[in-house]
Amino acid sequence: MAKGGPRVSPQRWTVWNNVEATASTKEYWTPTYSFALATVGSADLEVLNYYSSNHANATFVKLFVCTKLHRETGRRTTLYFREGMEYEGSRCARLHTTRKNENDPDGRWIDMRVGPIRQILRDEFGFKFPEAYAGN
Repeated sequence: MAKGGPRVSPQRWTVWNNVEATASTKEYWTPTYSFALATVGSADLEVLNYYSSNHANATFVKLFVCTKLHRETGRRTTLYFREGMEYEGSRCARLHTTRKNENDPDGRWIDMRVGPIRQILRDEFGFKFPEAYAGN
């Protein structure tokens, strides 16, 4: 027993994700998220928020992603970009829709500039932009 009484660990929950089998691996389950009921101080939340949204190495700073699930088909369209992605010497994002069959294209490259990205966000994901908005 620890000094001052027993230690009580907070109850934890884990969300698991099923990874389908491939030609070289078996199907398996992997933990995706873990939650615990615990009190967190507001100062801690401010620091965590800064590092998850502003720090140069934060995922939300380094990664641009937009995804849409098509209810009628169950297919998913994803647009993603991370620094260093290039196609034919240009900074490009990747647009990919899960394929219906193996003959479907695997995706396409989108120039990472305001005009092309805005068009994809509008046409593929239904974003609406003010007519006068030209980007930054």
